[in-house]
Amino acid sequence: MTQMSWIVDMRERLAVPPPRGLATEGARQAALVPLFVDGGELWVLLSRTGEELVPGAATLQSSPILPDEEPWQAAERCAAAIGADPATLLRLGMLDAVPEPSGDVWTPCVAAIKAPANGDEIRRAGTPVRLPLRAARAPSLLEERLVSVHGAETWVTVGHFGPVKLAGAELEIVELLLERLFREG
Repeated sequence: MTQMSWIVDMRERLAVPPPRGLATEGARQAALVPLFVDGGELWVLLSRTGEELVPGAATLQSSPILPDEEPWQAAERCAAAIGADPATLLRLGMLDAVPEPSGDVWTPCVAAIKAPANGDEIRRAGTPVRLPLRAARAPSLLEERLVSVHGAETWVTVGHFGPVKLAGAELEIVELLLERLFREG
């Protein structure tokens, strides 16, 4: 897989159909979905920050979408949090908006980044977590967990992918990405 071939392919797959929004009274957030190629394989970069919905789950960086701001502007603020230069993000496209258990709505912004060197570039953002998208296609376990969000209990789905756990919006975003990436046609 060449650097440009996967980027062109991802842009085409994310463009049709256009992403759907979601009405909410909660806050709007942009979630950066950073993808990179390493060893001929496509990966998503996540982190563990200590503020996970489910203990030990990997998270995507998110940032509030300010009034009169496009989701990409907020997503670019997330780049610095993972140690990437916002100017080097290659915009690939967006996915459908996803509700968070808190009532907020995330707009996933998918971008290509340079493959991090063993996570050294992103240590300040928390523990880096690399998830190969091939592995994300086959979770070893899916479970429902009762969690507390702002003092209210709610059920969330947790996916286990080897040593990586995803919960709530992160799991749904990766599922949407995989649906676009591996759809026929």
